[in-house]
Amino acid sequence: MTEKKKQTTPFKHCSMCGKTWETKTEFLADTSIVLNGYQWSKKAMVNKQQDHGILIYTHTEHNCGTSIAIYPSAFRKKKRKGTQQ
Repeated sequence: MTEKKKQTTPFKHCSMCGKTWETKTEFLADTSIVLNGYQWSKKAMVNKQQDHGILIYTHTEHNCGTSIAIYPSAFRKKKRKGTQQ
């Protein structure tokens, strides 16, 4: 019997240079990632979306310079099945 491998989507991928971060921990530990700031969105707040803006990072490795936008909720711990929060 062959074991099925669980395929996972990488956390983030740089569209300019092709670097891939498999997990959020790997992304946050990468010294070539620089947090530039937070872009607030009144529209998202009015529409009662989970995130009211996005975090803007720059990938500086090998002079890549790509901006990477991530919703803050991407960094929240996910609730495990059968646990209470």
